[in-house]
Parts: sequence; C-alpha cells; structure tokens
Amino acid sequence: KILILSNFGERCIHFDFGANLRELLFEPDTETLQDKIKDNVVNAIQKWMSFIKVENVNVVIATTKADNSPNLINIIVKNAIKNITENII
Repeated sequence: KILILSNFGERCIHFDFGANLRELLFEPDTETLQDKIKDNVVNAIQKWMSFIKVENVNVVIATTKADNSPNLINIIVKNAIKNITENII
C-alpha cells in the first residue's frame, strides 16, 4: 500500500520510489488512463518488490452517482510471491 500510494520525490534518497499516481489525478477517464495506472503500479512493484509476481492489475473507475463516489478509482492487484528457493547459496 505504501509503495502504490507514494509519489516520486516523497522519499529521501529514493526519489523514484512509488507508483507516482498523483500525476494522473486530473486526467480524463479513458482506457489510456487505466493503462497508465496499470503500468505505473506494475513498474513500481517490479522495481521495488522484485520478489512479488504481479498476476493481474484491475483498475475500476466509478462513473455514476449510483456508485456513491463518482471520483473513486479502485486498483486491485492480484499477486504471488516468487519462488525464492532458486540458487540460494
């Protein structure tokens, strides 16, 4: 959760830590936005948590008032821990 919610420049020494989702805050709701969110999340996990295998990232954007939060974006990450028994010395 900390990795996904962090933005570039928030961590001393590790200026590129996080998924940098704030840069997408006011972008229009399109498939391109969903793809950018997925890419940012996957890239952050691959870089900073290489022991995690991302199986799926699902981005759900609430678009109607019936959703109670029309400005809400849910990011669901399905993952698994990679096999760490390879080449242990």
